[in-house]
Amino acid sequence: MSLEPPVVYFGRKPPHAARLVWDALGRDAAHYVEPFCGALGVLLHVPYVDGRTETINDYNCWVTNFWRAMKYAPNDLAVACCEPVVTLDMHAWAHAMQRRSAVMRDVLIRSPGLFDLPAAAAWAMGRSQCIGSDMENLGYSVPALGDRGRGVKAVPRRDDLRAQFDVLSRRMRHVRIHCGDWTSVLTSAVIGASSAWANHPVAVFLDPPYDKEERMGDVYGGTRGVAGATEAWCLENGHRENMRIVLAGYRGHYDLPGWGQVSWAQSGGYSDAGQNEMLWLSPGCAAARVQHSLFGGSQ
Repeated sequence: MSLEPPVVYFGRKPPHAARLVWDALGRDAAHYVEPFCGALGVLLHVPYVDGRTETINDYNCWVTNFWRAMKYAPNDLAVACCEPVVTLDMHAWAHAMQRRSAVMRDVLIRSPGLFDLPAAAAWAMGRSQCIGSDMENLGYSVPALGDRGRGVKAVPRRDDLRAQFDVLSRRMRHVRIHCGDWTSVLTSAVIGASSAWANHPVAVFLDPPYDKEERMGDVYGGTRGVAGATEAWCLENGHRENMRIVLAGYRGHYDLPGWGQVSWAQSGGYSDAGQNEMLWLSPGCAAARVQHSLFGGSQ
C-alpha cells in the first residue's frame, strides 16, 4: 500500500517517480538507505517488508523532530495539526525555528526519544501552507491560498488525520531516523564490508539538492554544494556487487559511465523541470540495463 507523505517538501518525488526508483532498487533489498529523506515520498511508496532494515537521514533537524513525533505520538500530533491557518502564526513559528535550529539539532542528537510536539505540528502545517513549502526560510510571504489545501491541510485528509497518522506511525515503527551529514549513513559500518549487509543487497536512493535548489539557500537544512560529492561517491561505490544505487537529478548533471538512465516528468515546479528530471541507476540495479522513459520507448 502506497502512503501519501503528510507534508509538502521541496523536490519531493511523486508516486510515478517513486515507482521507478523501487523498480530499479528492487523490493528484496535487505537494507534501504535514504540520506536526503525530506518528506519520504519514496520510502512511503512501498509497504514495510518483514526483515528489511530502513535507514533515513536529513540534516534538517525539523524533519527528524516531525517523524519522531509521528512515530511516538501520532494522535497528539494529529490533534495539534488541526489548528486553523493563521498567517502571523506561520511567520512566528518560521522565525522561531530559524533561531532554534542549531540548539534543537544538538538536543535531538543527544536525546533519542525527545521531540517538540508543537514545533512538529507547526512545521508540518507551515510546509503545507507556505508558497514553495520552504518553512524555514519563509520570510513574510502569504500562505498558498490558490488551492484547496496541501499536506496536512489537504481535502479530505485534514478531516481524518488521526487515522492517517496512526497508519503512518505503524509504517515508521521500524525505521531508523538519523539527523546528520548525508555521508554519515553511507559509511562502511552502515552499508559496507564491516556491516551486517556486506553480503546482502543494499539499496540507496540519493536525492541531493539540484542546482536551483542550492541557489535558493538552505533547502536541506545546511547541506550545500553536495552534488559533486554525491557524484563522486556514486562513482566510487557503484561497482560494488551488492549495491543498488539510484541518483536523482536533472538531465546532463551527472557523468556516470555504465549507469542506466530513466526519465520522468512532473507537473508544476520550475519551468525547466518535467522531461529534464532523470534517475541514474547503478549497474547493480534490477532495471539498470533497461533504459526507458516513463512515457515509453528507449532512450
